[in-house]
Amino acid sequence: MEKDFCVENQIATNEYTNVVNISDLSHWNYDKKSVIKTRQLGYDGKGQRVINTKSEAEKAFKEFGNRPCILEEFVDFAIEVSTISARDAHGNAFTYPPSENIHKNHILNTSCVPASIDQKTENTLYEISTKMIKNLNYIGVLAIEFFVLKDNSILVNEIAPRVHNSGHWTLDGADISQFEQHIRAVSQLKILHPKLIFKTKMLNLIGDDVNIWKDKR
Repeated sequence: MEKDFCVENQIATNEYTNVVNISDLSHWNYDKKSVIKTRQLGYDGKGQRVINTKSEAEKAFKEFGNRPCILEEFVDFAIEVSTISARDAHGNAFTYPPSENIHKNHILNTSCVPASIDQKTENTLYEISTKMIKNLNYIGVLAIEFFVLKDNSILVNEIAPRVHNSGHWTLDGADISQFEQHIRAVSQLKILHPKLIFKTKMLNLIGDDVNIWKDKR
């Protein structure tokens, strides 16, 4: 469990509780807005629901097929950012500059690099990302999604153990893409220290979005 990993490694994340069966929903304080998520097969807003009451949580849990879930506090963040990190079998671990991400209908719409954060926040993101990929003893590319709050504090939201859509900007905006970095890592080659070539904005085109984008050009 990624949330448990964060707690065990003293990495800040939002308050949560594990839900294995419906009775576990009784252990939560419903005085605040919350989010219930399935532990597996959840992506792009699928398998998650914003709830305000226990009855709403119970309804969502049943609609999710009574599968194990996470119930967590809703975070009123300032911006969402993510990092793309890579680690190889030789002990090298590098992180790309953080991207600032905007979602529409729970699906990533744009990623901008560099993110509109100060240097201290950026350095903290590097430190957390390096700590996580090393403590996981992970080889390959790892994406970490963060909430940056209004006071500039940082919470880990989710971990994606793979190349990630918020890292597609690396194809043109960095001197080495996340895909090449991943292949190097899993092939037992040494990964390279990535560098930002220029400011980059990635627009995530899905399905018919491609035709709409072409028509606008």
